Amino acid sequence: MPQVCWSATLRGEYWIDVNLGGRPLKVLIDSGLIDARGQVGFSVDETLYDSIDQAGGFQQHQIHTRLTADGHVSLTESGSLDAQLICPQTRSLVGPLVHVHVFRGVPGVPSRAGLAFFHLLKNCKVLWDLDQRLWCIEYP
Repeated sequence: MPQVCWSATLRGEYWIDVNLGGRPLKVLIDSGLIDARGQVGFSVDETLYDSIDQAGGFQQHQIHTRLTADGHVSLTESGSLDAQLICPQTRSLVGPLVHVHVFRGVPGVPSRAGLAFFHLLKNCKVLWDLDQRLWCIEYP
């Protein structure tokens, strides 16, 4: 199976390339970004969320409960759209196209990809090589 890989930054972060509703974007992998319904795959910058919303890019708007890092519960909106990985070398779309919900993020927090996105990548395999500091996804 072919694969795409991303290297960790000096800070140990993994940023992947994703086409989110027709917009190429770099997002931080955040294994702590989860939601009880298993629907929310991304949290994006408020400005980006608002521009997608104003352009009519979202479907199925919902209100979600979010537990913040400091233990507070807050409400946030989400909308669903299509997402697909982008090969960092060729810039081509790879792997399955998935339909996932996107949170409206909070100020100062980068756009992130959560577990629900990766769970929707059917017939794919995530390979995390800690020695080489690589995050790879094999896809059909």
